[in-house]
Amino acid sequence: MTYDEIFNRFYNLMDDPNFYKLPQDFAYDRMRSWLHDAASKPYIKKKFSQLKLDDRLLELTYSLNNPSDQESDDDFVINIFAQYMVIGWLKPQVDNAINTARIIGSKEEKNIQANYKTNIERLESLERNLRKFIRDDGYINNSYISGGETS
Repeated sequence: MTYDEIFNRFYNLMDDPNFYKLPQDFAYDRMRSWLHDAASKPYIKKKFSQLKLDDRLLELTYSLNNPSDQESDDDFVINIFAQYMVIGWLKPQVDNAINTARIIGSKEEKNIQANYKTNIERLESLERNLRKFIRDDGYINNSYISGGETS
């Protein structure tokens, strides 16, 4: 699968207009970095028997531990990486907001801190939903539960 397939799903999930204001080269570098970050996470890495990111060809090749069918597996993998990329974008944005609040001080600091709490809750929700998405796939496509058959 190509990186662009994952990036397109990420674009559908990304609702921060600031991302789209970034220079294209910088945005693509960040997106590639988030793919590698996602692939290194144990809760993601454990889903794959083989996972390779090729930045030269801009392709991801994989084999899932409990495959279903190719189309479903591709959608699952694209969703994992796209959701993680949204989290990868949001984390520094949230951290930057609280650091800015400390610098500004005064009344604006309280407004920024209130927004910070909301953004932290959203970030935690995104992370929790990604883990649930991965866990649910493991539960549904578990060969032990299905008596040796997946899907």
